[in-house]
Amino acid sequence: MQSLYISNTYRIYILIAGIYDVLVGLSGFFLYGITYLLMSALDPNLPMAPEQSMEMTWLKMNGVFMIFIGLGYIFPYLNYERHKSYIIVFGVGLRTWGGIFLVYAGIAWKLSFILTIFGIIDLLFAVGFVFFINNYKRRKVMLT
Repeated sequence: MQSLYISNTYRIYILIAGIYDVLVGLSGFFLYGITYLLMSALDPNLPMAPEQSMEMTWLKMNGVFMIFIGLGYIFPYLNYERHKSYIIVFGVGLRTWGGIFLVYAGIAWKLSFILTIFGIIDLLFAVGFVFFINNYKRRKVMLT
């Protein structure tokens, strides 16, 4: 059920955030070797098979986590009024925490710049969600 207080732009934004998370998760799960090479955050001497490497297993498990986080955006997309806490917890909270961590790790630990880019993207998504949540509250007050 679509809310009167939610714009189509916001619904599309929710959908894009979910698709982004699913794509990042799928790349971490299925393309962990490529993800490994792009991020250069792991020891290059480690074996690429997840059974032999805890780091590769971590990449795959993180990918599964991101897939489920991305699929969870379907709920606020379909019925924002009922599932708006998902956006607060995962859209703002998790993205802010993850974004700050990735930017910090990319800069302070001198890891691959792609981690910093992912962190900046997460922070931009979080800022967008904060903007839309504030807009939602204003519209709700104005229309009720």
